[in-house]
Amino acid sequence: MASLFRKTVTRYLDSNGNRVGKKTPGSQKKTVTLKPWYGKYRDADGIERRQKLSTNKASARQMLAELERKAEQQRSGLCSPFEEHATRPLTEHLADFHSNLQDDGNTLDYCRLVAYRASRIVEGCRFRFLGEVSASRVQRFLADLKRDGSSQQTVNHYLRAIKQFTRWLVRDHRTGEDRIAHLKGGNVKTDQRIDRRELSSDEIEWLLDATRTGPKRLSLTGEQRFLLYAAAMGTGLRASELASLTPAHFDLTGEPPTVRIDAADEKAGRGDVLPLPPDLTALFFPVLEGMDDDSRLWPGPWAKQKRASKFIRSDLEAARSAWIKDAETAAEHDERERSDFLCYRDHEGKQADFHALRHTYLSRLGRSGASPKAMQRLARHSTVELTLGRYTHAGLYDLAAAVDRLPSLPVKSPSRHVPAVLRATGTDGNRDSVVAPLVAPIGAKTCGTMTTGEETEASDDDEEPSPQVLSWTTIEDDCGHMKSGEGGIRTPGGCYTTPVFKTGAFGHSATSPEANSASAS
Repeated sequence: MASLFRKTVTRYLDSNGNRVGKKTPGSQKKTVTLKPWYGKYRDADGIERRQKLSTNKASARQMLAELERKAEQQRSGLCSPFEEHATRPLTEHLADFHSNLQDDGNTLDYCRLVAYRASRIVEGCRFRFLGEVSASRVQRFLADLKRDGSSQQTVNHYLRAIKQFTRWLVRDHRTGEDRIAHLKGGNVKTDQRIDRRELSSDEIEWLLDATRTGPKRLSLTGEQRFLLYAAAMGTGLRASELASLTPAHFDLTGEPPTVRIDAADEKAGRGDVLPLPPDLTALFFPVLEGMDDDSRLWPGPWAKQKRASKFIRSDLEAARSAWIKDAETAAEHDERERSDFLCYRDHEGKQADFHALRHTYLSRLGRSGASPKAMQRLARHSTVELTLGRYTHAGLYDLAAAVDRLPSLPVKSPSRHVPAVLRATGTDGNRDSVVAPLVAPIGAKTCGTMTTGEETEASDDDEEPSPQVLSWTTIEDDCGHMKSGEGGIRTPGGCYTTPVFKTGAFGHSATSPEANSASAS
């Protein structure tokens, strides 16, 4: 049976009625009844509980009746197990969420950032309790955030933070429903604020040369930045990961030489060991020999303050100035000033900031013939789509080179209407102005013989004359069979020939009127 009562306590007072210690000389012992009313009742498990209620007896009686009612509902299975958390302010839940992130082993910066983004949405939407969380209000806040100038990627980060918070509320049994679980982020590709590019080999050479002899920037010498850029383009490590490296992280004598990233310093929090290319290993050998194992290679707050792009921009400008001054003529000087070579941001808006060095690493890795799986593993990305879609860049020359490596078409006999030539795409400056047809023209001799350039007649089976070739050049192997040369084509007989000719409009020979008349006969 529930009942109300007041607690009584023993206190010691001096002659003036002030509280003093028990052993104070002249103190008097006095029993005092406290003002608050307490309720005594049994909870759903039958355990006797005592709860402080109110100083007003009528209010205390109502509160005690409510406690009894909840206990009875819990015994009957009618009371929500989340009712206790529903009355707590969301700010308290956010504080618990922040502490939980730290307990999971996340970095302090990450915990602060996620908690800040989630709390900003809670404050912006004016949510006070769990029952007030609304998906439509969160969506409105994110739309306002984008209208105020934030990129779609930033908006997605805010949405990810608040969804992480609401999922944690469900997992921690503070609520039974995630009210914003259905919200999805926008397409980042439609609002790409930073589009990065890779640096070409020539740009890398000029940048490294200018940096090595450059002045000190943000506490890093030119030699230190030279090694930093080389390490970024040779390992693909991020700025924060590079800033954490010490000589103890390197194993240059191993097979293969490697660099280790600690889990606390890696973005994914897993840690990893990556192989080093030989040229980078040779650069670091003399540098690491004279350093303490616990000394950072690139000290200072440059990575934490996200200022790496600031000093690489200055180094790019210095390298570009040196490259422009190296022009031999005034015309070449003007042409270099108009080009995008070593520009921090080119005419298409693509920029070469510090993170672009990671793009450069992966693009060069893909061009070396590495498999997509190996590239994903070295990039430490969650999906291969991210590695190939965002970080790997392919120019027109790369595409043409890939097409050139296609195997020959398995054509048994040449088509009746074979074009005389295919015009060059212009992607390879070393090639002639024309490229060879896919199959040898009718009448071309193969299998160890050389086509002489003599005019040939159509076979009896052909109703129309075939295209004529003015001359052919071949390369013979030791057995007298022709093999592939630059621009060579494989004939139906299995050998390779290279046609040498020019064409006019519509594919007709433009070398001489006699050749044209022969082709039309």
